[in-house]
Amino acid sequence: HLETLDLGGDDTLTGKLPPPLLGRWLSGDLEVLTGPGSLFTDVTAIEIESSEFSWCGGGKLVLRRDGSASSVGERCGRILPPDPRPHCEFKEGGFYYQEFARLAHAIEQSSYFSLKPEYRREVTPAHEITRVTRNGTTHPVSDYGSAGPEDLRTIRQAIQGVGDRVRWTDTKTQPACPP
Repeated sequence: HLETLDLGGDDTLTGKLPPPLLGRWLSGDLEVLTGPGSLFTDVTAIEIESSEFSWCGGGKLVLRRDGSASSVGERCGRILPPDPRPHCEFKEGGFYYQEFARLAHAIEQSSYFSLKPEYRREVTPAHEITRVTRNGTTHPVSDYGSAGPEDLRTIRQAIQGVGDRVRWTDTKTQPACPP
């Protein structure tokens, strides 16, 4: 009947929550209070990069296990103050780290790590690359022309859903994005 498990916020514990506790946490029956860390998942970073991140150009979103996020993207000119030139926008922000843990767990339970490194349909130059770093190894999956399986689309939508909840705290611009 445990409802809350407070493990402190110092992130010095190692290992994973035992499966019964992890299952109760995932179902919402158990609140686990701890610092952002590896008690929930071995995944440390989740990234999505797209040639069509916005209607002006490409971009990249990176979510990290500690609840930090960054984004870089090509943007169109501004309306206010008027400036028709495109520019590159860099953003830093944060989100609730347990959202990362839930997303990472869902990715680990999906077929993501058994997907091929590349899916290609030669109908458009548009592509997306999803990268998940687990145990120090990054697993990239490129998807050209939406040729990848439905699991990949579902994962990308889940990543973007967490990305939509990031609280952006710092934004900088420069004339062009790095290559």
